[in-house]
Amino acid sequence: MTWKSEDKEWEGKYISNPEGYLDFETMELSSVSVEIVIWPNQGGISGTIVSPYICKELPFLKYAQLRGNVNFFNSNKVEVEVWDYISGKQVILGKLLLSKVDSILIIKNISSSLLGELNNEIRLAKNPNLAKDEIKPDYDFCSKNISL
Repeated sequence: MTWKSEDKEWEGKYISNPEGYLDFETMELSSVSVEIVIWPNQGGISGTIVSPYICKELPFLKYAQLRGNVNFFNSNKVEVEVWDYISGKQVILGKLLLSKVDSILIIKNISSSLLGELNNEIRLAKNPNLAKDEIKPDYDFCSKNISL
């Protein structure tokens, strides 16, 4: 558990191509197409993740879900499970370590998983142009990012 004000800093939609940053070039964002949405909740976070690999391997899902707890001693890190329901059973697809530096989210895969391109470190930035009620997954991500 962390202080509520620190948890709120996680809230947002993180993408590799945000508009609205003057220092975009120095952010060194990854060129992969990955989207993570995070909602904080009393020391924990929940959210969604989607990538072209997830779209191809799990075509019946529009995204996978995230859950984890913000580190009490370092509120800029959280270990999350990537999970969802498959055939009526809760399945853990992998584990990620998320680190936050200002508006940048650094993603590291910490378990063998079905997460494909997430085997390398990925850097995303929080989309600065969204109001709180606009922070939600892009339900058309798969149709826009993969060719069947």
